[in-house]
Amino acid sequence: MRIWRKARAAVLALALVGSTAATPASGTATDCCGGPSSWTTGDKSALGTSATTQSPVWFTVADGVTSEVFYPRVDVPETQDMQYVVTDGSSFVDLERDATDHAVSMPDEKSLEYTVTNTAKSGRYRITTTYVTDPARATLVTRTRFQALDSGTYRLYLLANPSMAGGAGGDTASWDGNGLVASGTENLFGTTTTVVSSLRASTGFSAHDNGYSGAASDCLVDLRADHRLDNGFDAVSGAGNVVQCGQIPVAADTTFTVALGYGSTAQAATSAATGSLTAGFSALEAGYRTGWNSYVGSLKPAPASVAGDQQRRRAYYVAAMALHAAEDKTFRGAGWPGWRRRGATSSTATASATVTTGCGVATSTNRPPVSWPPATRRSRNAWRSSCGTRSGSARRPPATARRTRPARSPATAP
Repeated sequence: MRIWRKARAAVLALALVGSTAATPASGTATDCCGGPSSWTTGDKSALGTSATTQSPVWFTVADGVTSEVFYPRVDVPETQDMQYVVTDGSSFVDLERDATDHAVSMPDEKSLEYTVTNTAKSGRYRITTTYVTDPARATLVTRTRFQALDSGTYRLYLLANPSMAGGAGGDTASWDGNGLVASGTENLFGTTTTVVSSLRASTGFSAHDNGYSGAASDCLVDLRADHRLDNGFDAVSGAGNVVQCGQIPVAADTTFTVALGYGSTAQAATSAATGSLTAGFSALEAGYRTGWNSYVGSLKPAPASVAGDQQRRRAYYVAAMALHAAEDKTFRGAGWPGWRRRGATSSTATASATVTTGCGVATSTNRPPVSWPPATRRSRNAWRSSCGTRSGSARRPPATARRTRPARSPATAP
């Protein structure tokens, strides 16, 4: 009997140890304050915003994933990047940007709407994301389809790197019960500005984490350690360089919507994100396209020199739409050439999804393509600022050195 009791006690002790090790960390991340970071590459493959003035949000795409998102002006970045992390829970962890081959297409050549198809280099899965902004709200809205290509079972995480109000070192992050909220305050041009973001998914998040970039609380660091999310922090202990992630429940073929809303308060940001999800992606996409189609329709038709060539015609339309997108939505007529430089190589794609430059045929000299009409070609300097100089992908930080940028005005950024 004594031996049985000892054996039972030993089994219970082992069970207790095992269950303790498997319990996710929760509460508050205390390993403040995150490592250094920098902005992403200027070599953009997509940029867009609604043609309406009610949607003061601009998005960019680089290396197949969401790069800077701007709000409430086109010179105030709020996000360094946002992308998916895929794991099978046992043998690998893939960062979408680095583990996939990218193809960019335009569902409608007269709308700044983009679809990015990322196929795993391993052949395991495919992630297809379409980008629009809510025409009536300050929300970036994406529709993503996740497909397992090899009958495998996978876990999908949405990894967000906020850089609120143009900086990254003084942000906070939290879970509000339904979504991920980030906030930051910076001094922009002598004015103290607070921006709050709210990240939500139509499926909800089955798990979540808030942490500091590069620290043990960082979702990506956690996943790479043992292929599972052990952390589940609801908040961070102090302002720093934060990262957030939420698990999207997926099966072999799952489509869902993600809304990233902005505002000056948590209530405003949450209202924007939830309102966009309630409206539904299809309705928002239709309104987004209608706005751009109406704008392009108000212009003179594409000239004969480009109308018959799909690549040149799309380059013509994208150039016209990009100039309109860079116009300030509060002070109409004002433009932001710095944003055109940041989104220097906006891309379009042919129907076969072969990526081509949205600024016309690439040349060895920084001159507008000769096929463009005089009205488009008259400012060589404007073209150079929009399309001339590319910052190579070699300049982007490695996957392990994500985010923190010294707090400074975007106007002083190189």
